[in-house]
Amino acid sequence: MIKNRIIKYYFKKADYYSDERQCKKAISYLDKILVIDKYNNLDALSSKGFCYADLYDKENSFKCFDELSKLIPNEVGIDLNKGIACSILNEFELAIECFDKFLAEYPDNINALSLKGLCYSFLGDYDKALNIYDKVLEKENDYITIVRKGLCYSKLKKYDEAISCIEKILEPYCENATVLGSMCDILMSKGDYENALIYADKILKLNPNEIQVIIMKSKILAELGQFKESIKGFERVSKVEFDKYAIINDYYLYYGQSLELMGKYDEALKIYDEYLNKYPHFPKDEILKEKEKITNKLTFEGMNW
Repeated sequence: MIKNRIIKYYFKKADYYSDERQCKKAISYLDKILVIDKYNNLDALSSKGFCYADLYDKENSFKCFDELSKLIPNEVGIDLNKGIACSILNEFELAIECFDKFLAEYPDNINALSLKGLCYSFLGDYDKALNIYDKVLEKENDYITIVRKGLCYSKLKKYDEAISCIEKILEPYCENATVLGSMCDILMSKGDYENALIYADKILKLNPNEIQVIIMKSKILAELGQFKESIKGFERVSKVEFDKYAIINDYYLYYGQSLELMGKYDEALKIYDEYLNKYPHFPKDEILKEKEKITNKLTFEGMNW
């Protein structure tokens, strides 16, 4: 009984830190569970694999799922979870292979089908993604798939279709951060920053500490010329403890771009260099592209004609 209570406590702590985007702390509690009861708590090993994926630690993430496969061979549920981890790690083709293994056993699984569509969207195969989303929606009116379909249209710059998708689910999911956030994202891509700000504020009214939305709002404020408020937002984020790759990437990318909008090119370059120095194992293409834009701009402006 005492052992079960301890494990339950450790799971609760791991879930808390995972929700707070503090993956290393979450892993520390999952490791405690695995020391106590490794063979009966395979969920802890799977969760650990997800946490490593959120840290963009491909090697350790895959180790977790490979170990699971050894412990329970031929369990296709592991393929589903590994596929999710692969998608977090930008290994989209490998993720599709994992989802296909799972779907061979469970062909009507909505979650796996929708995730497979998401991978195709990230690979730039939007037609295939939309086709999969439509197949999912024929089976079930899944709001997550509708969100993904809307974001896919947004990538195609078909903003009317994108907005129409999200509007269909706005009323029943008027307090859902995923739905509201997708509308915010689409409006940002469209360049409609005033309305994007409305949706960011709706989320923050529900959860004032939603760090990813604070980052988005700070970028929106910069686009609207509200530079002081934008800087305040980014400075607030800089004081929060988090180690999840996706949020770190958004923070540095949006902060740097906002500083560019303000004409603070040297500060923007410092932000980009900080990312490159602190997180050498993270993807860097977007950051390097922004650095190159500034360098080219400064070179052009410094030329004597």
